[in-house]
Amino acid sequence: MRVIRTIPSRCSHDRCFPDLSIRRARSARSARRGAERGMVTVELAVSILSAALMASCLCWVIGVVGAQMRCQDSAVAIARQLARGDEAAAERARASVPPGSEVLTDVDDGVVRVSVTDELRWGRLGPVRVSGRATVTEEPHAREQRP
Repeated sequence: MRVIRTIPSRCSHDRCFPDLSIRRARSARSARRGAERGMVTVELAVSILSAALMASCLCWVIGVVGAQMRCQDSAVAIARQLARGDEAAAERARASVPPGSEVLTDVDDGVVRVSVTDELRWGRLGPVRVSGRATVTEEPHAREQRP
């Protein structure tokens, strides 16, 4: 036989009915859980999107640094070949310049100056200009060959 306790409507003291306080605490916890339900999913989604955005920005920055290094390497190679007086090798070095780059050369008073400039874009971000410069003194035999 089961005994069912009824709670009188006039008395709601925890002293009179200790089971009632336990039920109230459980229902309050359940209500809080219901309000916070799904918060972990939202936090995880936001953190994953933030991490993906940070990773893509980091990859773009690494690409910009790589383009800067290519421009610098190309400028050094072109300047070295022009300082030696080897025009054919300088043309081959110009072929290694990133596509769409601007190459400026200046030979003045035995000094060869080369500048390679490129513009990078990533969607609406950009243009970002990267450049490499090199200055080399001409070799003595190259000076004699120049008109």
